[in-house]
Amino acid sequence: MLILDADLPAAALLGAEAPALAVAVTSVGGSWYQAAPDWVTLDAGAITEWRPRAGQGLALPAQPNRGNGKLDPAGLRLIPATNCGFCIADAAADAADFSFAVLCRPGAEELRTLLTLNLQGAKNYLFLSHQAGQVSFKSQSESGEVSLPMPTGTDLLLIAGLSRGRFFLRAGGEVAQSATPPDTAITGPADLFIGCRSHREGLPKTLGDGHIAQVFFWPVNILDPKEQAGAGQLAALEDYLFWEA
Repeated sequence: MLILDADLPAAALLGAEAPALAVAVTSVGGSWYQAAPDWVTLDAGAITEWRPRAGQGLALPAQPNRGNGKLDPAGLRLIPATNCGFCIADAAADAADFSFAVLCRPGAEELRTLLTLNLQGAKNYLFLSHQAGQVSFKSQSESGEVSLPMPTGTDLLLIAGLSRGRFFLRAGGEVAQSATPPDTAITGPADLFIGCRSHREGLPKTLGDGHIAQVFFWPVNILDPKEQAGAGQLAALEDYLFWEA
């Protein structure tokens, strides 16, 4: 046995990253969801409740998800043309300033819809999706859009956000923001959907193949360089993913 009589920095203590990330996320009013047995309730293999690992907001099956949301070792299983999605009602107090992230694994086909912030007071939503070799963050009203090449690999972190009326996206280390005029009409409370776009039936072409392992939501845009909390949130997230995820 090797014993070192010395104080180690916090970063050297394996297992400290998850608690640190939980503290960081909740410090700005965010939430963190992990698709793992400790955080879900199952009924005949289907997820009936998905509790946050940090923060507030219970994720419940979207209305068209009638027992389709199953838990695999890789996370929430997405089945092509089948609604396996979940909804966190009232996730955002104001959609004008937010960001979300997903740790996902593509399947044999495209992932399609990953995350959606659906405005309660307007017929509009903002969604993150994977299609045709691209990852895109855009609004249904086509008032803004930003895209990047989908990174290669298995477990991929994608982050998107909105602030100052502009769309931001990060994929595989690349960061981009929309060049369109700022959309100031995106505002007000909104619901967060995981793996689908809304409670609406149908929309099979928006439902893809793969897994969603973890989801993060912040009521600030951590990708916006003008957001003071952004750098700290990104650092805590990257430390956790490097050491533990």
